Amino acid sequence: MSIQRYSVNQYPINILLAWINAGQIAIPEIQRPFVWNTSIVEAM
Repeated sequence: MSIQRYSVNQYPINILLAWINAGQIAIPEIQRPFVWNTSIVEAM
């Protein structure tokens, strides 16, 4: 028998943004292990 470890819930974006603005959820900052230089970013 397998144990369910998580569930997937779909919410409208306006609900997610309201939760973020209310401080109910937070989106962590993600730092990549590399940094693009300015010439690559500007070329995009």
